[in-house]
Amino acid sequence: MIKKRIMINKKSYAVRMTAIAMAMMLGLTGCGKKEEKAPELLEPVTTNEAYRPVEKSDVGKKIIKNGAIVPTDYCYFFKTSATLSKIYVNVGDYVKKGTVLAEADSDDTTSGIEDLKASLSSEQQTHNVNEKIYEQKQKELDYKIKACNEAGDSAGAKENQSTKAVNAENNRYDNMLYNYKVKKLQQQIDEKESLETDNKLVAEQDGYVTYAKSLTDTDSSDEGGGSISSGENVVIISDYNTPYIEITGEQITRDGYANFNTMYTMIDGKRYELEEYKYSNQEIAAAQSASKLPYVRFKLKDVDNSKILKTGTLTPLYFSTSTAANVLVVGNDSLYEEGDKYFVYVKTDSSDKEKREIKIGAQDDNYTEVKSGLSEGDLVYYDSDSTIPSDYTTYEIKLGTFKTTGTSKSYKMVDTNQITYKAPVEGYFTQLDLAEGQEVKKGDLLYIVDSGGGSAELLELNSQISDAKSDYDSTVAGYEEQIKDLRAEIEDYRSGRKKQQVATPGDADPADDTTDTTTDDGDEEDGDYDIPDPDDNNGNTLYMVEQLTCQIEIAKYNEELAKINYNTTVNPLIAKRDKLNKNNDGKGNISVYAESDGVVQSVYASQGKQIKEGDKVVSIGSNESKMMSLSLTDNGGSSRRNGNSGSDDTGSDNSNATLLVNQEVTLIDQKDDSKKLTGRCIGATADSKKAYVTTIDGQVYITSSSGSEDTRYYIQVDDKSFYDSPKGYFVSFAKMSLENVVTVPMNIIYTETDKTSGKSYEYVWKLSKDEIVKQYVTTSTDTKSSNACVLTGLSEGDVILKESGSSGSGDNTKKKADSSSEE
Repeated sequence: MIKKRIMINKKSYAVRMTAIAMAMMLGLTGCGKKEEKAPELLEPVTTNEAYRPVEKSDVGKKIIKNGAIVPTDYCYFFKTSATLSKIYVNVGDYVKKGTVLAEADSDDTTSGIEDLKASLSSEQQTHNVNEKIYEQKQKELDYKIKACNEAGDSAGAKENQSTKAVNAENNRYDNMLYNYKVKKLQQQIDEKESLETDNKLVAEQDGYVTYAKSLTDTDSSDEGGGSISSGENVVIISDYNTPYIEITGEQITRDGYANFNTMYTMIDGKRYELEEYKYSNQEIAAAQSASKLPYVRFKLKDVDNSKILKTGTLTPLYFSTSTAANVLVVGNDSLYEEGDKYFVYVKTDSSDKEKREIKIGAQDDNYTEVKSGLSEGDLVYYDSDSTIPSDYTTYEIKLGTFKTTGTSKSYKMVDTNQITYKAPVEGYFTQLDLAEGQEVKKGDLLYIVDSGGGSAELLELNSQISDAKSDYDSTVAGYEEQIKDLRAEIEDYRSGRKKQQVATPGDADPADDTTDTTTDDGDEEDGDYDIPDPDDNNGNTLYMVEQLTCQIEIAKYNEELAKINYNTTVNPLIAKRDKLNKNNDGKGNISVYAESDGVVQSVYASQGKQIKEGDKVVSIGSNESKMMSLSLTDNGGSSRRNGNSGSDDTGSDNSNATLLVNQEVTLIDQKDDSKKLTGRCIGATADSKKAYVTTIDGQVYITSSSGSEDTRYYIQVDDKSFYDSPKGYFVSFAKMSLENVVTVPMNIIYTETDKTSGKSYEYVWKLSKDEIVKQYVTTSTDTKSSNACVLTGLSEGDVILKESGSSGSGDNTKKKADSSSEE
């Protein structure tokens, strides 16, 4: 039986069934005649006589993604947490190797070293005392075991031996944890000491600064600098001469793109094979450990990437799991199946259909590879119920630019290196006489905050210090009372009022009724080691003096622990209180001074205003360092033209829009369309989701940048006069821009839906060797654009048909193919 490889159109199918039924009826009529079998339909029946030439193409399901061409980034960061005192470069600067990029605060580093050493000392002291407590506990258990053995209490001896073994295992674990903490602290101290002697970041290569951490966004309080964490990018230098392709937002996986047999991109109409830019196993392991995976990246294979890839542009990336590339193909709508054999119908010189068996290979949704049975150029019949155009004009494919644009007027002029001063305490201003544009010198008084004789935080700190002292005194008093009771207990045994022996029925002593019956609550870790009841050993009081002596030593050591914990808690509170009292006149008036020369950029507060600790007060920077900071979240576009900046403008819906480093933009005067300026993106605030991998002397570092809710892009305008009056423009930028690609009018593209799978396919009518054939395509479109970019299916020089009845290229609607129409 012949089986079609695709679902037949319902109407066409009905015609065939009617024909078969009529043939059967004719065979059954006629009295006395022999019944005849209905003839088998050897040739397909359809509403259209349609042929397609056998051509060479790729077969296999393709995945198409957008690739961003980006420069190679070099990250500069501190290996330990630090406080930045100055960043010497700005976004857009070109720096040479050896340029100092940023500097950490050496005073803060020294303070950090002291804090770390204090933590290390506390850990060591605590560990030493805990070791002594452990030894005394084990010693006490040895006396209990000895007493049980002499009393013949094997069960008691076994229980105490088990407790001793558990203590030993816990002590082993505690020692492992302690060694890890000490190693970690020592490593941090070494890093801080290294930072203390070399607190500068210096460029290791030439390049452009595309990211510099803004000191405005740091956690500074009363000082100009701000704290950064270990591995946080301070500056990124980009080398435009070593570009690569990145799939922004897609993180690497262990297997990567190894499953794809074919990977390529099309640039300027030419195909280039791709290879994934691999990271080493050590780098991948470090990234996985940090849960920060870098984005997928590719490079062109066997070519000089710097001569072909242009930073700031996009390119389509094609991936296929099939190995069938540039092979003979027929459409699936041409293929028939009979048993385990496949055949097609080929047009002969007499225009008849010739059935021909073929051998097939790889298949995808639209095409099948032909391994034998056909030659290139053979005209093969295909099943089509779509209306073949009869009145049309031809359209020859030429490569062009496919571009969709967005607009934004949300920009401001900023100095990314400005320093923001914040309120050191809660209070209100007694002096604040600052205005935008005002010049200040290093050491100038900026403002005075009245904390009311002591800020709320200072009062809270004093309260915490007082509470800690009260708790410590209470704890020490408890241990002293415990030691006193234990010593009294020992005296009872030594004086004979209590006996160190195994109890017998006649040993009951009325005086024992006064014995402290407090039992162990099992919580020795908190220093509350209770006096055991002799009844715990079934009246066995052998070696009680020795056991109680061990308990006294444990109580003394717990006193030492309490003192260590008290100092660990209180010393940082005192240091913080002293810091808050800096520049305090003793009456709660705290003065803040300029850390460097500059110009007031913004004033966030006013005279007499109530403020909270950490509130922004004033930003000081340099007018010479100002640049355009553009946000794409503005949906207003041009207020004068409702966002339409030109014939290819798609409006101001910028959802998910981004700019690439080195991407070109256009500034358009809002009052006069003819006045345009050019510019380009030279950097941006951070993509906090992006991880960077840096290997230095065999050590792998995984770094990232601190992001912000609203990504802002820094634009360098070519015309320097713009900076004299940077107002009244809106910015037009490409959301998608592909150069030298196949573009066609939208109304030339048709769609059909597979009745079995429900999948929709796009196609065009193509003129091939005087045959009008259905050619499947993959497009990238925009609902507001009059053109579509054809990513697969068409090449330069192909001729496609445009129905004369369809509207011109200004028609933005796709025409649906009528799958049930007849010619």
